[in-house]
Amino acid sequence: MTASIWEAGLPPTVTVPPTSPFRNRLINGAMRHYQRFVAAPIAVGTATPTYALDRWYGFRAAAAGAFTMHWGFGSDGPPGFPEYAEIVVTTADASIAANDIYLFRQVIEGYNITDFLFGTSEASSIALSFWVRSTITGKYGAGLRNGTGTRCYVFSFTIENSNSWERKTVIIPGDTIGEWVTDSNAGLSLTFSLGAGSDYHGLGYVWSAGLQFQESDAVNLISTNGAVFSITGLQLEKGDVVSEFEYRNYGDELLRCKRYYQTNPPTAGWTINATTINNAPVAFSPTMRATPSAALTLNVIGTVVDSGVAFRNVTGHIAASLNYNGGDVSFLITNSTPNKMHTMYSGVYGFSAELT
Repeated sequence: MTASIWEAGLPPTVTVPPTSPFRNRLINGAMRHYQRFVAAPIAVGTATPTYALDRWYGFRAAAAGAFTMHWGFGSDGPPGFPEYAEIVVTTADASIAANDIYLFRQVIEGYNITDFLFGTSEASSIALSFWVRSTITGKYGAGLRNGTGTRCYVFSFTIENSNSWERKTVIIPGDTIGEWVTDSNAGLSLTFSLGAGSDYHGLGYVWSAGLQFQESDAVNLISTNGAVFSITGLQLEKGDVVSEFEYRNYGDELLRCKRYYQTNPPTAGWTINATTINNAPVAFSPTMRATPSAALTLNVIGTVVDSGVAFRNVTGHIAASLNYNGGDVSFLITNSTPNKMHTMYSGVYGFSAELT
């Protein structure tokens, strides 16, 4: 009798479904990374993308209402997701004007949607899944758009129960026309509407021209002072099947975030000149998406190390000579001693190459 493969001492053939190492095209979908972290909620500025967590920003424009964002953590998250983004309305806009807009969004780099083949007859469907809760029930608006804002897709999801986590899924057909960037610029954005005027209302579940974020009968969270909206576990993947959330290595996901934003104190040992300006070298790891902008994110103090210990406040920077690998920053330091060596004592500069 012929022996089977297993009897001959060889393991049986096992078919494993193909998997992708980057199924989830959203970065920080589990809301685990917050390099800009501060203890208090962050107020979203007018017409300025405001970040509380990596890769996700809040936005409001031409608007009377206001909201804050912060990083939530604790046992009240949904299963498998202890971290989440939380949005709280601090000033209600009960009468939303046509051009009012309140959003929560992530912009995906064009390189990361190349295989979607959007803009061609072979465009792939994409599947979106996420956990959400709100103190306000009802039909909410969300949408996708291309980098130039000339193509969009509006969809809805319904929150059934107040202040209870619910998992939502949606399958979105690929767009066979339009301009879709597949380089390091903005390729595709995912937007959750917190309230929008009629200028931004559109027909749901169809690709169209223009810039719309919700259907006309969607809930406007911003209309209720104190309303709370929380979200986490976001995954956007190629195809028409919703799969389990892709938990990536914590360090690997942080590196993905750092392509767009890094905090990086300059290396120690730089000499101040007579005009209280100093060129401090910085190096980015990993390299950033593009040449970043620089901003003081925390108080930075210089220490004069060769003439006793003297603390000097760094009040800002005058210029930055940077590229995506690094460069230098020119600091402005109060009450400094010319031609003395300084080192970084505390605080960081933030460097942003975010997409908006």
